[in-house]
Amino acid sequence: MSTALYESDDLTSWKTALSSYDHVVKTRFTPVKGNRKPRADVIALDDWYQNQLPKAIKARKDKHIIQSELVRLMEWKLSRGAFRPGLTQMVKKNENKQVIEISKEAFSKLPDRVAACKKLTELKAVGPATASAILCAVCPDSVPFMADESMAGVTDLGMIKYDMSYFEKYAQKINDRVEELNQKENSNEWNAHKVELALWTAEISNKFKIPLENTKKRKADGDTQQLITKMLKK
Repeated sequence: MSTALYESDDLTSWKTALSSYDHVVKTRFTPVKGNRKPRADVIALDDWYQNQLPKAIKARKDKHIIQSELVRLMEWKLSRGAFRPGLTQMVKKNENKQVIEISKEAFSKLPDRVAACKKLTELKAVGPATASAILCAVCPDSVPFMADESMAGVTDLGMIKYDMSYFEKYAQKINDRVEELNQKENSNEWNAHKVELALWTAEISNKFKIPLENTKKRKADGDTQQLITKMLKK
């Protein structure tokens, strides 16, 4: 575990880590010889969580999640960390009406992330970590998911705990870094979820010796492809 990225003010390092997220996820979880955790389904689950779930929530007049989404979110969370099948079975015991009502009320409490998180923990098998994943999908600007790897990459957090106090301490640290990065870049490009993803990527890259993508090379390749496309259209 390393806090090197969190402590870094080098924007290139942060951007490289963030832009390498998809590459690291695919490399880590694509089944290959010697991979101790060949979970190809993680890639599909991650795409659903990162892209499809936020859109589904945003499209609803009264923002909420439904029971099937809660179950799938739990599957996503467990697929990236310690697999505990009992939690998936427990979370299925929540009734759809209850999930809708509690999540709707929780989302209405934002931007008070602690109050929103506490409300979500009224659901069966939903602790602060799972609640943070739900809130991150609807409010990525200020709520980071409590991924073990991301928390491990934050300076001065101490031993990881899965309680409300630790969640707020972690979220505040992430948001402090968001503010610093945006000030340095003179933009509003960074948010809590992006910082969390960059930290997760850096930790997994270091732990499993997965090289981060060369953003300059990727840009050059993209420019070359654009040039070829233009030439073919002539």
